[in-house]
Amino acid sequence: MADWTAVYLRQNMHAGEGTAAAGYAVFSASMAICRLMGDFITARLGPLRTVRTASLLAGFGLTCALAVPKPEWSMPGFAIAGMGFSVIIPLVFGGGGRVKGIKSGAGIATVTGIGYVGFIVGPPAIGFASDLVTLRFALGIVVACCLVSAGLAGYMTALGTGGPEEVFPDNPAV
Repeated sequence: MADWTAVYLRQNMHAGEGTAAAGYAVFSASMAICRLMGDFITARLGPLRTVRTASLLAGFGLTCALAVPKPEWSMPGFAIAGMGFSVIIPLVFGGGGRVKGIKSGAGIATVTGIGYVGFIVGPPAIGFASDLVTLRFALGIVVACCLVSAGLAGYMTALGTGGPEEVFPDNPAV
């Protein structure tokens, strides 16, 4: 999102510079606000449902942002995508540290390493794909990754990281 939101708005939707910058700002602000509520949300839904719902929400938001004809109309979609992405990474990192049979440091390091690969490979892959199709369709890679994330969320439970009581062991409300 950091690499392509403003580019998409400026080049594909012909937004002004301020509007193009606002797309990522809206996404980031929404993500920051919802990340502050992440523990509350996870305590209510549990990690599995939180990751699955957040992945679907992020994909839906980005799809909405890409489907509208005017750059201003894409802002709610970017905000919804930010809401979805806000809680996924903290939960996946935390889950990596709680995989049964693996030391927490090794689990977190593995998840972090995979995350960095995505961070390095993702933006150029989208850029390459945008040369083959439009940037709008290339950003569909991110939507597809959201759907994959929602599908893979079930493995959090299989790895022993899915119950809210494991994430919040001292919370009597869970």
